[in-house]
Amino acid sequence: MGPILTHFKLNASAVVFLLAVSLFSCTSKQKYTQEKEPRYETLDTTSLQANPIAVLAPEDSIKIKSNFELMLAKVEDSLVVWGYPFKEDVLLSSKESYQQHWLLKNYFNKSLIARTKRIYPDVFIPTVADWQKLVSIKQMIYKNGSAYVIEEWVLSNRSAANTWMHLIADARHIDNTKPMRNFWVEGNKIYMVVTLGSTYQRYEHTKIFVLMAGHKPAFIKMMTNPINIPSFKKRVGGAHSGGAKPQPYFYKPDTVGVYYHFWIFSKIKYDKTVKNHFNSLHLTTYIYGKVKDYFNANEELISLKANHSYHQIGKLNFVGQELEELEAMYGKPQLNYKGSSIYYYNKTFLILHNSDQKVDWFRYIRTYTTLDDIENLPSYLFEYGKNGDD
Repeated sequence: MGPILTHFKLNASAVVFLLAVSLFSCTSKQKYTQEKEPRYETLDTTSLQANPIAVLAPEDSIKIKSNFELMLAKVEDSLVVWGYPFKEDVLLSSKESYQQHWLLKNYFNKSLIARTKRIYPDVFIPTVADWQKLVSIKQMIYKNGSAYVIEEWVLSNRSAANTWMHLIADARHIDNTKPMRNFWVEGNKIYMVVTLGSTYQRYEHTKIFVLMAGHKPAFIKMMTNPINIPSFKKRVGGAHSGGAKPQPYFYKPDTVGVYYHFWIFSKIKYDKTVKNHFNSLHLTTYIYGKVKDYFNANEELISLKANHSYHQIGKLNFVGQELEELEAMYGKPQLNYKGSSIYYYNKTFLILHNSDQKVDWFRYIRTYTTLDDIENLPSYLFEYGKNGDD
């Protein structure tokens, strides 16, 4: 009996010891996990296209940068090298703050506006409704005696951004284009590069713009704001017109409106150098709200095509131009596709068909399609076609 009892006691002690070690080990592992494992929370993904993802909690979170912040990141290193290490972040969002803005302050000068209206009766001046749609202006000011100002204007919708784009363009009549600035529209936002200083900074101004937008100012203007439609209509007169069929690939603004199609313009239809006026120039726009006034509609360009040279279409007067000259001005096209040079920016396509290295017809069209998905566009967009509304 003695040996048996002794053996039993030893086994019991071993069991107790093993249980203690096991409990200590579990406690230790649990404590380690709590200390090292970061806390997680789920993002509000209403604005994300991807599935919801887990991210670190605020103290360890990953901040998703805005488009404006990404643009600024591209230029700040260069500005420091050029001698502009000091920056100031300003947010304008009230009438009082707009009265201090380098450009908007001019609209509060009644005598200046009255004089401008006398000289340029068609100049755009913001209405009360326009001011209400201006949400804010965010400025990043880089100083060193003179200054560069990079701005993001936020509007209530794309229609308002389109209106303010024309207002800013017409502001050159008010302040004689001083200071130097370049701007473009993306969605409901306007981005602007402003140089407050001497003319020697113009080269740097252009370089900042290219760093931000990825292209020359001339290219961005041509792809985002190639034509002032009210001015164009006054130059070409009335036209045949009618509602345009909404195509699935058309860009659709975020405000209620209707697509409209224009062709055979009265002031150019007697041009004997044009073989077929019915099909030589076609324009499709998106008119915000109801169709009221041909010459003063609130509209923006969706598509334009031409197979004849018309000075009235301004920057889009490509027919007859050498491809080499266009490349010198706008850079090389992003793609050669189906016999055409393709320029692309922000889902907008400029299709330049050429013969003997000269443009013989072109099509400008704003879409939902990226350059990678160009094959999803209908093949007839890469042909001139017999019908205008194609």
